[in-house]
Amino acid sequence: MVLKDRAELPDVWSWIRDSAAENLDAQTCLLLVGHDVDAIAASTMLTKLLEDEPVPYKTVSVKDYRDLSRIYVEQIAQASELRSIVLLNCGGIIDLLATLQEALDADTPDGAPQRRAEEYPHRECRWFVLDSHRPYSLENLTEEDDKVFVIHDGEDNRDMDELMSQVDILTADTDAEDASDEEEEPPSQRRRLSVDEYNLLSPDSRADQRAGLRRLCRRYYSASWHGTATSLLLWSLVQSLNKTSNELLWLAIVGLSDQLVHERIEFEKYTMEAQLLQTEVAALNQDGVGEQTQVTDEASGVSVSVRQHLSSSMKLDCVQELRVSLMRHWSLYDALYHSSYIASRLGLYQTKGRTKLDEWLARMGVPLDECKQEYSYMRKEYKDPLYDKMLQYGAEFGLINLTYPSFRRISNYTSQLAAADLVVAVTAMLEAPGAEDSEGERSHVASFASAKATLCSGGVKDVVLREGLEKAKVLVKATVAQGQNVLTQRLYQYLGDFYYVVLKPGADTARFLHPQALTKLALFVADALREGNTRRQGEPKPLLMAAPNPERSTHLVVAVLGSARHWKGFGRNAFGTAFHAAASDQRAHIAHDGFESSVCTVASADLQNFINGVVIRYNGSS
Repeated sequence: MVLKDRAELPDVWSWIRDSAAENLDAQTCLLLVGHDVDAIAASTMLTKLLEDEPVPYKTVSVKDYRDLSRIYVEQIAQASELRSIVLLNCGGIIDLLATLQEALDADTPDGAPQRRAEEYPHRECRWFVLDSHRPYSLENLTEEDDKVFVIHDGEDNRDMDELMSQVDILTADTDAEDASDEEEEPPSQRRRLSVDEYNLLSPDSRADQRAGLRRLCRRYYSASWHGTATSLLLWSLVQSLNKTSNELLWLAIVGLSDQLVHERIEFEKYTMEAQLLQTEVAALNQDGVGEQTQVTDEASGVSVSVRQHLSSSMKLDCVQELRVSLMRHWSLYDALYHSSYIASRLGLYQTKGRTKLDEWLARMGVPLDECKQEYSYMRKEYKDPLYDKMLQYGAEFGLINLTYPSFRRISNYTSQLAAADLVVAVTAMLEAPGAEDSEGERSHVASFASAKATLCSGGVKDVVLREGLEKAKVLVKATVAQGQNVLTQRLYQYLGDFYYVVLKPGADTARFLHPQALTKLALFVADALREGNTRRQGEPKPLLMAAPNPERSTHLVVAVLGSARHWKGFGRNAFGTAFHAAASDQRAHIAHDGFESSVCTVASADLQNFINGVVIRYNGSS
């Protein structure tokens, strides 16, 4: 298993392309895609590159790690023609080969010869992991078997570097280990030792060195976070291949916007990445500038990069976007009322907060009848100065962070779509209630296909995109309504280190039995509690939320840190570790096999004991 820098992606691409060329009649490439917008955007970018070669491929959606094991046994292990398997936003935080081996062993009849995951589907097949989830499993990085390659974004992580450099010492066999490292003390700074230097130490010093590394290892795994969007890693590959285009750049933008919408990275990191993309947008969308494409001379076989005239069907623009939900797709009043930032800042769950909203609209000089009709039908005299007036008068009501750097797609000269609006539309299609499969779960394969179709749709008049936007509005309304219900009925408890909310069973609660939907609701409530907490002066506090599923006698549980603009500790979420420890301590029945460590499913009968265990085990300083 090998850690590769993003700069080595062209080498990965060469392997995928060359292995396909050696097996012209076979489907040699498989894409395993996680269930989030960034992963879907990255897979769409990669499939467009594969189709240009052409390289035969197949795309399979993966819901969680249990699903990955099932897919491996049922679809991959016997597909001996495969030479390249690319995992997008999945596979990075587990010991991949060990997980696959467990799946093979479970599928092997008693008495049958053991099959080794390293040889299935084929001994020459390679697994390439592009996953924004952190921390990486060290087993994926340190075993040199040339089977698993993790593509790293290059971000600094001293703990990971230290552990990788001394993995032989960390895993050294010993008959009598020093147990003192079990004490809860921070790992001290130690000089990095080579194996030869380690072997020269006394037995006590070697035990002490291993104990320090084990403490460091526990700190490394103590919290989860997110790295660079996978779609941005793919964009760096696109650049290296001289295949830049507005179509592919838009997909990279949407992937980054997904991290912003779902509060997965620090706002400062988002801003930095957005600034880099602004440069790309400017380069591709200047007047007279075209998109790059490769043209091959038939006689010499030499390929050169040339620019084509930009297609009028798509243009990208850099903007300071308002923090307003789906503003162009319903009325101005609905957009403001259902904006998480505005709702929490003004306290719209209270009468005085709704009065503030009416006063703000009055200060802007926008009549109520204009506010409550479709945005596209507002009169020009009110619509044109709206942006400037919202900023001018918003500051009077404490709305001082009303914009953020973002992007819009302009189709057919006039049709505009904000990147964040597309993210919520695709997510709504991905998690919308719908048909259920034989096990009582909505078919994630069908939802994945709908979400990808929404992502790849044309202008805002496209039927698929319109459906996604309508579902998004329904979900946003449900989020605000449920959040206001939690706040007005005070359905939250403060447990010292975090808030805790258990939703009541009901018709709308079913909408939140999906991780990203429940996460957005938890973020809404967490931000409202932060804004309303005058005693702690807006100090951010994490929030743990549980949604009941009476049909299965389970609760879906998510834990959030609140708005990324107010994070402390670089967005490291220690709840995943607390979940695992609490389940063990309390003997609670949980399923903790999703790609997000801060999400799990708990048996309803065990929920209260589980939460008690989390209170004991949670360490917010990790």
